[in-house]
Amino acid sequence: MRQPGHKSGQKEEREMADYYTKMNAMVQIAHELADRGWKLYGYKEDYSDSMTDYFDPARWQGIATKNEYILCINISPYDVMATSGRDIVEYRPTNGPTCEHCAGSGVWPDGLTYREAQQDPEKQHANEWAKARGMVSIFPRTVSPLHYHDDGKPKCLYCGGTGNLPGKPECVVIDRYPVFRANPKGSSWHVEKDKEIIARGSGVYTCANDPEKVTAFCDRIEAIVNGEAAAPARVITSAVGVTIRHNEERNGIEIEFAEKPSEGILNALRSSGFRWHRQNRYWYAKRTKQVMALVDELQRPSAQAE
Repeated sequence: MRQPGHKSGQKEEREMADYYTKMNAMVQIAHELADRGWKLYGYKEDYSDSMTDYFDPARWQGIATKNEYILCINISPYDVMATSGRDIVEYRPTNGPTCEHCAGSGVWPDGLTYREAQQDPEKQHANEWAKARGMVSIFPRTVSPLHYHDDGKPKCLYCGGTGNLPGKPECVVIDRYPVFRANPKGSSWHVEKDKEIIARGSGVYTCANDPEKVTAFCDRIEAIVNGEAAAPARVITSAVGVTIRHNEERNGIEIEFAEKPSEGILNALRSSGFRWHRQNRYWYAKRTKQVMALVDELQRPSAQAE
């Protein structure tokens, strides 16, 4: 008989497994991109420790830059709101007032050295410190090297051996996130430059634990940056202004107007099979003869006046 909540527990377990699978794929891509000279944003190293059963795997927020190109992976509108263009800060410790217990020396007064404490562990200063704070040492006969300086002298446990009590952390701006956009609907990644998306696609998460797919994906991104595989975009200057993009990934056409077009053009778009993308504010359709005929018509400067 299944216990209450069994089904929801399985769902949570699957969702967690999916999360780590996706993050694993992104981290592997991040490592490959870093080797190719990309600058990573929001990357955290793996701090897991199998000896203590501590699990804190590497993570990456999915932002990388190279030669003014920005790669965005798994970026939602919330990510844009939270980090796009924002400062990256670091809180650095500062020294506060001089420690009165050790008079600024960082050494525990009259404490046993590391070697002496090993010979008589119950008299080590860590036990004395715990007793003074009304605590009971869990391992009174264990001598930790963390409680001693490199020369074997006992550290003052009130100031951590620095001679000063902790001060107010200093907030320092160390970098800034680039300004980027959210991934278009149906895409798990895109490449942009000058606030314009020039390529996009999916299939990022299939790279998990597959070095060949990671290499292939990064080769594709590098080709886009080097101008070898960028989706062509033609900008037609007219009274209104039209941007026509060929989406090779989806075999489609995307049309973006600088201003609202005439009712005649809107009717032509709808009758040709174009649909309006509310989030990214452009018209899109699969490439057909009728669609391409309309594209050719829109490229004529006189088309906007019709």
